[in-house]
Order: sequence, then C-alpha cells, then structure tokens
Amino acid sequence: MACTSGSSPPAGRHCKALCSPSAASSPEPYSAERSCGSYRRRSPKPVCSTASNQARPTSWPEPRNSQSNNKHRKHAGRPPAYPRKEKIMTNHVPEATKPASGDYAWLGAEAGSVADLMYMLNTEDWYDAINSRFVSELLDDTLPESILKAYLIQDFKFYNNGMMARLIKLAPRQETKDMLAAQSQWFADNEATYFEHFLEAYHVSQEEYDATEPTPANKEYGAYLDSLSDKSWPELITAICCMEWLYLAWAKRTVDADVIQQVPAHKGWVDLHEGAHFRKWVGDLISLVNEYCSIDGPEAEVFRTIVHLERRFFDDSYPQE
Repeated sequence: MACTSGSSPPAGRHCKALCSPSAASSPEPYSAERSCGSYRRRSPKPVCSTASNQARPTSWPEPRNSQSNNKHRKHAGRPPAYPRKEKIMTNHVPEATKPASGDYAWLGAEAGSVADLMYMLNTEDWYDAINSRFVSELLDDTLPESILKAYLIQDFKFYNNGMMARLIKLAPRQETKDMLAAQSQWFADNEATYFEHFLEAYHVSQEEYDATEPTPANKEYGAYLDSLSDKSWPELITAICCMEWLYLAWAKRTVDADVIQQVPAHKGWVDLHEGAHFRKWVGDLISLVNEYCSIDGPEAEVFRTIVHLERRFFDDSYPQE
C-alpha cells in the first residue's frame, strides 16, 4: 500500500486526495513524488461512540467553491449548465432516460466524439448504475440508514495505490498536471469534511469499521484499479473520467427533477458530485479523453470495466442472498 502515514483506514472512492489525515485542514503543496501521493486518501479514524440514540444533524457541511447549493440547485450564468426542461416539483426523483448519443454534448461529449462512443458502447450498465436501487433510494430519501452506513464504510475501505500520482506524472502538459493536482486537493478539502461528519453523526466506531469486510465488488474494483497503476496515460485518464462522469450522471437526476434531499447525509453526498465545480472537472476529463484516447485502444475496455464495477458496487450495498 503506497499510503503509509498513520493507522487510519484508507478511504473515499471519489476522494482524489493526499494521504495525510491533516490534508483537509492544512493543505500541503502537491508532489507527485510523495510517498503518500495516492489516488485514494486515507479516511479520518471512525469516531468511537456509544451514543447511538443521539439526534442526527439537521445540516451538513457544504462543498467549498462548488456553488451547488443554491435553491433548487440552479446555476444561471455558471457554464456548463444542464440542458433545462420544464420541471414539476416533486419529492420523487424519476429514473434517468435511456442513454442516447449526444446526451452529454454540453459537457464536451458531442455525438461521435471518443467519449460519446465509449458511453454509447456501455449504455446498459450505465443506465442500470445511475438508476440503481441505492441511487434511487438515496435521491428519494428512502434509503435505510443501515444501507447508507454499509455503502459509505465500503467506500472508505476502497482505495487505489498511486493512481493519481502516476496520472499527474504522465500528464502531457503542465496545465493538465496543475488541474489534476488542484482537483485532488479540492476532494481532500471537501470529501474529508463529509466523511468526518458522517462518521461522527452516525457513530461509526473503530470496531464496527474494522469488523466490516470488503464486499466482493469492492475487492474486485480495488484489484482492478491496482492493475491499472502502471498502465498508460490514455487508460488512466479514461478510468478517472468514467468514474467521475458516472457519478455526475446519477446526481444529475435530482437536478433534473428539482428535488433537494431532506436527509443531510443524502444531500451532502449529492452536493459533492453535482455543481458548477464538479461539472467543470468532468468536462475537463472528457476533453482529455477526446484528445488522447481512442475507441480502438485498450482504454475502451477500461471504460467498460469501470462502468460495470460501479454498478456492482452500488448493488453490493444490500445484503446478498
């Protein structure tokens, strides 16, 4: 494991961060050569507490600079904006529509582009992932607390050694290196806050965390990302693009429905993966895929595998018969 500082468990599937637990409060200059410059950051230690009957918080830390928390999450004047349709206010978030070429042209995945072609080759798993039971129940505020805890504990246990450091090292331009490093720090600052708040609010003890075994999907996903750590720039940028794009896609469902979650932990998780900042991040990744990747290269298989594993990760949040 590349990350060796401290004894906290590795964490945060979508925490593009540095390993040090202090990174969120005292950001350090990024260095791709740091021994703990890992794609997956170590999480803060779970909070040991027996006060399980304490009230859940009625508010949640909001992502900094995301501009995602305006009323109904509207983003006038903050491109790229979602294509808008007339909406009916409801507490239910409908399923996303079936994928079609050009769905994400507003993010740079124009019809016929490399990113769009990869997307269209994986529509079944993509559709199932963003409309999964877990996502739908989270967006509808009907997700059982036990399932939310199971999912996030698995998320905290998920890591990939050295992927982000290698991605930055291989980036072909300095501006790309800087963009990736800045986003890594953004996730450290914002996801770390969410994780810490969740662990405290839901009284996840060290014993509970340690006793939770990784699910089969978690183990397979981690092993697959480990296998990518020495691959090419096109394969690595495709992997991270697919991860982030798919998360934006499921969060977009609640934006399209103009529904804001009332459970703070649900809203907090959505806000981390939706907003002007996150849309720009995904758009930048799509642009890099279009520039450097090929539908005929090995990166196309990377995209397919990531979509499949994301769907399985959601499904494994529930007890398996």
